[in-house]
Amino acid sequence: MATKQSRVGMEAHAEKSRRMSLGLAGQGSTNDFYGKSRTMIKPPNQVQLSAEELKEEITRVLTAVNPQAPKNQVQFSNHVLTFVPKPCDEGTLILFTQNGYLLDIDSPEARVQLESGVDEVPQEEEEDDTAEANETKDDQEQPDEEAEQGEEDESKPEPEEAEFSKAEEADDPGAPATGEEEEGAENQVAEASSGPKKKLTNAFNFCERASQTMNQTHKEANVETQPPPRATISSNVNAWNIYDTYQTNFEQQQQEKQQAQGKTQPKHAENKPVHVSLERKDEQEIIKVARQTRTAERIINQNTYDEIAQDFKYYEDASDEFKDKEGTVLPLWRFSFDPAKKLAVTDICWSHTYTDLFAATFGSYNFLGQSYGQVCLYTLKNPTYPEYHLSTSSGVMCVDIHQTYPHLVCIGMYNGTVSVLSLQTEGREPICLSKTVKGRHSDSVNKVHWGQDNMDGNHNFYSVSADGRVMNWQLVQSELRCTEVTTLGMPEVKNEGPDGTVIPVRGCGTTFAFHRKDPAAFLVGTEEGNVYNCSTTYSSGYLSSFPAHMQSIYNINWNFFHTSIFASCSADWTVKIWEQDVLTPLFVFDLAAPVGDVAWAPYSSTVFAASTIDGRVHVFDLDIDKYRPICCQAVIDVKKTRMTKVSFSLVHPIILVGDERGNVTSLKLSPNLRKKPKEAKNADAKRCFEIELEKIEKLLSIVREPAGQ
Repeated sequence: MATKQSRVGMEAHAEKSRRMSLGLAGQGSTNDFYGKSRTMIKPPNQVQLSAEELKEEITRVLTAVNPQAPKNQVQFSNHVLTFVPKPCDEGTLILFTQNGYLLDIDSPEARVQLESGVDEVPQEEEEDDTAEANETKDDQEQPDEEAEQGEEDESKPEPEEAEFSKAEEADDPGAPATGEEEEGAENQVAEASSGPKKKLTNAFNFCERASQTMNQTHKEANVETQPPPRATISSNVNAWNIYDTYQTNFEQQQQEKQQAQGKTQPKHAENKPVHVSLERKDEQEIIKVARQTRTAERIINQNTYDEIAQDFKYYEDASDEFKDKEGTVLPLWRFSFDPAKKLAVTDICWSHTYTDLFAATFGSYNFLGQSYGQVCLYTLKNPTYPEYHLSTSSGVMCVDIHQTYPHLVCIGMYNGTVSVLSLQTEGREPICLSKTVKGRHSDSVNKVHWGQDNMDGNHNFYSVSADGRVMNWQLVQSELRCTEVTTLGMPEVKNEGPDGTVIPVRGCGTTFAFHRKDPAAFLVGTEEGNVYNCSTTYSSGYLSSFPAHMQSIYNINWNFFHTSIFASCSADWTVKIWEQDVLTPLFVFDLAAPVGDVAWAPYSSTVFAASTIDGRVHVFDLDIDKYRPICCQAVIDVKKTRMTKVSFSLVHPIILVGDERGNVTSLKLSPNLRKKPKEAKNADAKRCFEIELEKIEKLLSIVREPAGQ
């Protein structure tokens, strides 16, 4: 009976220990502790699964290898001087690493150490076991007196009770040891004290060795050159200082002449007047200060025209807010040159490199009023005087500035001569002239255009003349060589001589325009109103031709965004918008006066401007109004002169117009004339180009004729 009670006590003790480990010791049940029944709370959005779905097992395999890690990386090896494969990174992240000294007891290394007599358990583990045994001893309850008496009376305990008692004695370090146990402990102590403990070798320990080679010393070599000489020139200039300077210089020149002739200079009387020549024969001193004087001149002009400069930069017409579609132009600077006041502005060309620089040519369209010509290069920073000017013996009819080399300028004159100017040379004479070239034009050159350099790297340009020929000119060692590209024939017109011989008739070329994408394709306009489609690769003749206007064509201009759209203007009062390879115009605008020039805007695919001889500028935006201009404004006095040319600036929101009095007037466009789509406000250049192309394509889809008609 005592044995059964002991077993019951031990079971109660085991149950108590289990409950204490679970945190439930001293508690009867959950309901007793909380005072209410346990309820299961489910969220309202919990998914209801069936029994089969709950039993379904979903396998998820987690791996430390990154499948997106590159496996073909290479790195340069200085040893073999080539690229070698780089060990691939599996994407594993090591958070903690520690060198251990424990071995698996079943491993061969552990068996070798056990056989060699090395202690298995370190001292720290023995201390931990002792502490755990003491805690177990304190938690155990003292057995009852009856249980102790029953254990003494019982001579043969049951097997389970014997095992439990042995385990309890083994766990209890304070229990008295038996004789056998004391003998075994003495033997172990003797064996441990018989020899020194062997030191465990750690196979994971290693010694890092490194060596440092001698580094090459850095050497610096400095060279100091002598600085260029500098001189400060400053003086107060007035009328008598200038007079005294010229008089001193004149006397010095006279002395040098007399010394060269071996004569002595006579003394001048004090009351005898001295004649001073104002013509400077030595310009070296002027050349030295030319750059400084030009800068000072620009500063003075900026102060003089400060109001116009402020309008150019910041003024916006506030009246556009109350106008739905219409806009205005604001006159800014007027560029004029005294030697060109009696000449007409024949052409205007902007520089692609310097956005504030443009060239203007001056001549006469009157056959009986031909005299001289002028070429002037102006900048917006100095409207009073040109940066470069050249006077010619014949009227200059056209000009073009090289896109890559902005110092090269080619011009065409009324007498059929073409020449090339270089702005880098000190003199003002052209570097190339076609007067002595065999096969040159025999009539006025109406248009020139720089082309791409040929295979030999020589610069070349094209020209069209009233003699009905398109020529190509090459610059070879400061000489011009010409090649005939095509002849503008008119097979429909027959001119028979007195003996019945048919003489071929040529069209009089007035203008041409090269394609913006294909440098070999170009269009030619004639005085007969025909447009010729030509190519530089076919020198035998033109590709096709069609009648475009009833009178002379003054200009042809390609669209900046759409490669197959171009505009033409004529003396028949019309401006027409064409599509390449289509014989009927897309738009026709009657301006009630001969149209001298037409130009597409570089910022919009649907905006273009035209100038008429009655002094008006017409600005159209086909996206807003397809029938009328959104701006029609008179900018010059028609009683005194007539307008000839118009040109858009490539960067600034201004246009230039020229008249027959040698004046070039700049006009600023109001905000309504340069509106951009909402999508293009914060877009990059490529996206803006696509938006403008989509805008004109949408417009063309409306006006194009259906296929088959």
